[in-house]
Amino acid sequence: MKRHRAWLIVASLALALAARPGTAGSESKLSPEWRKWLDEEVYPLITGEQRKAFLALESDGERKEFVERLWQIWGAQNGLGAAFRRNYMDRLETCRADFGNTIEDRARVLLIHGEADQKLAVDCDTIFNPLEFWIWGHIDGLGQDVVVVFYKPYGMGKFRLWDPMIEGRDVLYNYGGWQALQAWLTSGDSIYALSRPELRCTDGQDALRLLDVAEYWMRDLTGRRAMEHTLTPPETGGPKESVSAHFLEFSTLVAKDAKPVEFTVATSVGERRGSKMAVTISAQVPRAGLATNKVGDEEVVQLDATGEISRGGEMADRFRYAFSFPASGSEFPIVIERELHPGHYKLRLKVQDSNSAHAAVKEAEFEVVAPEVKPDAPADKAAEQAIAKVASAQEAALSLQGPDGEGVSGVQRFSAMVGPTVARVEFYLDNRPVLTKNRPPFEVELDLGPVPRLATVEAVAFDAKSKELDRRKLDLNVGRERFFVRLQPVGATDRKGGKVRAVVNLNTPSDKKLSRLELYWNETKVETLFQAPFEAWLPVQDDGSIGYLRALAVLADGSQAEDVQFVNAPQFLTGVQVHTVELPVTVLDRAAKPVEGLKLADFEVREDGVQQTVSHFALQEEMPIRLGIVIDTSGSMEKTLPDVQRVVISFLRNLVRPRDRAFVVAFSDRPALLAGFTADFAALEHAMIELKADNETALYDSVVYSLFQFSGVRGRKAMVLLTDGEDNASKMDYDRTLDYAKRSGVTIYTVGIDLPITKVGIRSQLSRLASTTGGEAFFLPRNASVEAVYERINRELRNQYMLTYTSSSESPNDVFRKVAVKVAKPKVEVRTIAGYYPGG
Repeated sequence: MKRHRAWLIVASLALALAARPGTAGSESKLSPEWRKWLDEEVYPLITGEQRKAFLALESDGERKEFVERLWQIWGAQNGLGAAFRRNYMDRLETCRADFGNTIEDRARVLLIHGEADQKLAVDCDTIFNPLEFWIWGHIDGLGQDVVVVFYKPYGMGKFRLWDPMIEGRDVLYNYGGWQALQAWLTSGDSIYALSRPELRCTDGQDALRLLDVAEYWMRDLTGRRAMEHTLTPPETGGPKESVSAHFLEFSTLVAKDAKPVEFTVATSVGERRGSKMAVTISAQVPRAGLATNKVGDEEVVQLDATGEISRGGEMADRFRYAFSFPASGSEFPIVIERELHPGHYKLRLKVQDSNSAHAAVKEAEFEVVAPEVKPDAPADKAAEQAIAKVASAQEAALSLQGPDGEGVSGVQRFSAMVGPTVARVEFYLDNRPVLTKNRPPFEVELDLGPVPRLATVEAVAFDAKSKELDRRKLDLNVGRERFFVRLQPVGATDRKGGKVRAVVNLNTPSDKKLSRLELYWNETKVETLFQAPFEAWLPVQDDGSIGYLRALAVLADGSQAEDVQFVNAPQFLTGVQVHTVELPVTVLDRAAKPVEGLKLADFEVREDGVQQTVSHFALQEEMPIRLGIVIDTSGSMEKTLPDVQRVVISFLRNLVRPRDRAFVVAFSDRPALLAGFTADFAALEHAMIELKADNETALYDSVVYSLFQFSGVRGRKAMVLLTDGEDNASKMDYDRTLDYAKRSGVTIYTVGIDLPITKVGIRSQLSRLASTTGGEAFFLPRNASVEAVYERINRELRNQYMLTYTSSSESPNDVFRKVAVKVAKPKVEVRTIAGYYPGG
C-alpha cells in the first residue's frame, strides 16, 4: 500500500513539473518579453509540443506569426474564437490585481477556468490554516459542482492548491486544530458528530462538506490535470497532423546534421496588382548531390522551397512550395511569385531535398518600389472603356461589370456604368428582382449563395419618366467545359435604322471546335459568324412588334446550343422549361460484378414516384468519360502518397482513352487544380508527380471546387476522392457540400485511408457522399494497396448504363426530385443518383 502511494506521489509530481513553466527547452536566446509571455502568461495553455516548437524558432517575426496561430488554435479549442484571447487577457489583469502575480496556484486555476461562481474564505485560526474554497456550477470536460480548496502552508506565504494525492488533510489545519481533531477522534466523543472541533468555526460545517467534494475532484486524474493545464481535446482525425509541426515545416530552420545545398537566389519586382506589387523569387539549384525518387515510371528530384519575408522585424509573408523535376537535368530552376506592398524586405529562403538530408538557407534583402501611377493605369482600363462607350453612345447605354474568376459564390459587388439620362437601374438575379437604385453610384451587392452555381445578373436602365433605355446581362460560373450561348438583351443602343444588333457570349468546351454561329430573326437565318467577336448588325425590319432573335451555335461534331432573346416584349416572358435528365446507372450482381447485356425493357425509372419514359439508352462503354481525380495531400498522407501516385498513374493510363478527359485536383488546406480536363496522359502524369504532402485538410471546400470543374459537362461524369482525415480547414460545411454534390450529377467514389470504424463521422460523410451520387465508398487500412479499389472503379465505369428521359414533373426548380431505378432481374444491386435539382 505504501509503495502504491509512493508511485502516485511521484506520478503527480512529474505531472505538476511537466505543466509548470521553465522546464522544457532552453530559453537563453529569448528576450525578457518572450520569456514572460511563455513562463508567466500562457503556461497553462501551451502544450509541450507547442512550447518546443516555439523555442526552436529563430526570429521574432516567426515567433509573432506562431503566436497568432496558437491563439487561433486555443480559441477554437475553447469554442470562443477570437473572444477567448480577449477573455484570457482580462483574466491576466485580474490575477495581477488580486494576487500580484500570474503564476501562483490561484492565478493558474483562474487563468484556466475563469472566476469561480462562488468562493468561501474560511478564517478560523483556532482550527484551520487560511482556506479558500472555489466552486463552479459547471466546467466543460469535468462536470457539475466542481470544488477545489487553496490553503496557506503553516498559515504563511501564498495560497497553494490542496492535492490529496500528495498531501494529507493535516496541511489544512494549524497545529492546535489538528491536535484537537486527533483528540476528538480517539475519544468517546467521536460518536457525537456535533462535537467535532471544526464546528466551532463559523463556516465549519460548510468547510467539511466542501472538503469532501474537493477531495473527490482532486483524486480524479482528469480533475487534477484540469487544474494544472487546459485539457487538450482528443485527436479527431487519423494520424496526428500537428499544427506545431506544420508551422516548423513552414519555418526556415535547418537541421544541424543537414548536408549543404549550393544555390543562388535573386528577386525582381514586376507589375502593380492593386495596392501591391508582383515579386518574383528565383533560385538555381545544381543537380550534384541530390537524391531521386521514382514516381510512376520516371525518376524525379523533389525540392521543397520554404521562405519567410520580413519587414522591420515583422513577418510580412510566408510560403512553402514543392517542386518536382526530371532527374536528367543538371540544374533546377525554382520560381516563386508573391505579392507585397512597397517597402524594404528581408528574404530568408530554405531549399531542401525531400529525399535526402541536403538543405540550406540563403538570405537576401530587396526593395519593392511602386511605379508612378499613370492616369490610364491598366487596372482601370476596363472601367474607363465601359464609361467611354456609354458616354459616346447616341442614346443612353449601360455596361454591367461584376467579379472576375470562376467558382464565384457568396456576396459579390456588381456595378452598372450608365449614360447621363439614366435615372434608375433595376437589378435582377436569375430573373428575380433584387434591388432598385434611384441615384448613382448604381452598384449592388448580391448574395449568389454559399456554393458556386450558374447564375445570371441583369441590370435594366430607365430614364426619369420610367422609360426603359437599356439592359445588360452577366453570366457567372459558366465553367470551362460548358457549351453555352447567351444573347445579350436588345437595348436602345442596339437599334439603328431599322436594324438590330445581336451580341452573343459563347463558351466552347476545351476539347471542341466551333463550326459556326447562326443568327435568326423569327426563324429566318440572317447572319452566320465563324469567329469572335460574335456581334453583328442584322438587316431585319424592327417595326415595334414583338419578335425574337435566336442564336444557334454548332460544333464540329454536330453538337448544338442556342438562346432566344425577345424584342419589344414585356420585361420578362414566362416560358415552359423542359428538363432532360441523364442517369448513370450501375448494376451489380451478388459478387459485386457489373451485370452486362441489359436492355431498355429491363429498366424502370420513377421520379418522385411517377414512372418516366426513357428516351435514350446506352451502355456507357461506348461513351467518352469525364473523370476527376481528387487527392488529399495533407501532412498525414506523406507515407501513403507515393503508393497512391503510382496506382493512380496506372489507373489513368488504363482508363483514359483518346475520347476521354480527366483532371487532377490536390488539396491540403486548400484545393489546387494541377491539370484541367485533358486527354494528354503526360500532363496528367506530371500533375501526379508534383504531389507533395503537407498542411491541414480542407475536404469540403475541395469537393465543391472539384465538382465545379464539371460545370456544363454532359454525359458520363465521375470523380474519385481519396482522403485519410476529417475536415479541419474548410469554409464550407458538410451539408452544403452534399447539396452541391446532388446538384452536380457527378458519380463520386470515395476512398478513405486509415479511418477505423470508430471514426463514425467521417466514414458516414464519405459513405453518404458516394451513395447519394450513385458511387461507392471504400475504406482501407494505412499502407494497404489501393490498386484493387481503382481496378474495381475502372470496371464499374466501363460497364455503366446511361438512361435519358424528359421529366414530366412541374415542381419548382429549387425542389429536389427523387429518382429511383429498378431492374427486372433478381438479386442485383442498382446504383444511381438519388435525385436532382432542376435548377442545377
